[in-house]
Amino acid sequence: MIIKNFYRRNYPHFQISGQYYFVTSRLIDSIPEEINKMLKNNFLLEEKMLMKKADILNFQNERYILMKKYFGYYDRYLNKALSGEKYLSDDRIARIVSDSLMHYDGKIYDLLGYCIMPNHFHFLAKVGKLVKPFFRLMQSLKRYTSRHSNNILNRSGAFWNEENYDHIVRDEIELIRILDYILTDPVRAGLTKNAFEWKWSYSKYQTLLNTNSPVFYSPHGLQIRDTNPSSRITNP
Repeated sequence: MIIKNFYRRNYPHFQISGQYYFVTSRLIDSIPEEINKMLKNNFLLEEKMLMKKADILNFQNERYILMKKYFGYYDRYLNKALSGEKYLSDDRIARIVSDSLMHYDGKIYDLLGYCIMPNHFHFLAKVGKLVKPFFRLMQSLKRYTSRHSNNILNRSGAFWNEENYDHIVRDEIELIRILDYILTDPVRAGLTKNAFEWKWSYSKYQTLLNTNSPVFYSPHGLQIRDTNPSSRITNP
């Protein structure tokens, strides 16, 4: 059931109950405004070009590929941690975010996994029947974590960037690929050599190592339990 099809500030967001959401939020000033504006303008320019050349059937798929490309630009910049503060490196702050994400698990969503990085976090969840738009939930989570983090840090003012990146997962393979991407983000950022070593990550699949689940988690990321060894899922 769609309770709110579309809203826009800087990016499009889709609100659908009973779907899997991949969400990324970042700290304020973690990307300089000039870089952020350049990426947004370039995205809109490429999107406009797509609208001119792609037919209706292909446009959504081409736009999806384009959004993934630009998300990659953003995430790689965030992983370099070149701008702004790295408040989430503080265990006290990371704990606030972790506890807040877990708070809604089993209530509003089914939390499949998360990873808290020095200046941003990712999470993946299946959202149940929504009584209010998903972005309102994110606003509530960010208000709470911002207030408590500022108190600990003895600071005031904006803590999070206002915008989130959110994406509705298309199918089961993409679901596994995204969860793998989330859990291995500290490895890509050079913060650890082994995803198991990162303190501030979580996956429900970590408990499925000795079951007949079609997926299992290894130190190298999620894998599909299949007779074909080529079924390894790599990062998107």
